[in-house]
Amino acid sequence: PLIKESVIFGAIGSIDLGSTGASEISAFDPITNKLFVVKNDVTPGRIEVLNLSNPSIPSIIGNILIGDYGSAVNSVSVNNGMLAAAIESNPKQNPGRIVVFRTSDYTVLANKEAGALPDMVTFSPDGKFIISANEGEPNDAYTIDPVGTVSILDVDQNFAVTTIDFSGFSGQEDQKKKKGLRKFGLNASFAQDMEPEYVAISANSKTAWVSLQENNAIARIDIKSKTIEEILPLGFKNYNLSFNAIDPSDADGMIGNLSTWP
Repeated sequence: PLIKESVIFGAIGSIDLGSTGASEISAFDPITNKLFVVKNDVTPGRIEVLNLSNPSIPSIIGNILIGDYGSAVNSVSVNNGMLAAAIESNPKQNPGRIVVFRTSDYTVLANKEAGALPDMVTFSPDGKFIISANEGEPNDAYTIDPVGTVSILDVDQNFAVTTIDFSGFSGQEDQKKKKGLRKFGLNASFAQDMEPEYVAISANSKTAWVSLQENNAIARIDIKSKTIEEILPLGFKNYNLSFNAIDPSDADGMIGNLSTWP
């Protein structure tokens, strides 16, 4: 039988943590009742620590400085009393770092080099792996363009890190483009142009799915073997067709001004 449920959500508390960039990503630790929040409206960035024992009155109880590891913290994730932080370098085209802290006292448990611009970090559901999507974003002039990578840390093996890239798929570029993959970077190799952005992991902790933000594709990764199994292009959408009409501009002062576009 179908069970109908009604759920009501409502705000019960809030706290001002700063200006733009102050609280993009957060992670809650149920062991300590602490909320760890990235704060990048300061230089270098840091991790703000909030007490959520009473979530209606959150309060700042400290912070974790990351200046020794990089310039900005892009992502945080919590599991079993550990806090993993993805920290970018300055310049961000240099290798970043994944730093793991103990949530109780902020002791550093691991400090590992990752690929350039680690943009999102997460634990596998079983807590045995930490996976980071390293965007490898170029500078504005495309004179420095690191490869996009994924770093896999093995928690039980002293956080041993393996960083993998997409160079093995360069021979499939034309085939993937026909299915919707986008490659556009100025003079960029296939591996340079792939830009991992976000990671989702299967419930059995065996497979990671990584969005390639600029490339209209998703990569499938076997976590145990630490290999990229496939790149899956997401296809095309034809905006020349009337039923796919869009309003792509805010410059005309109109909302819902739908039309077809090449």
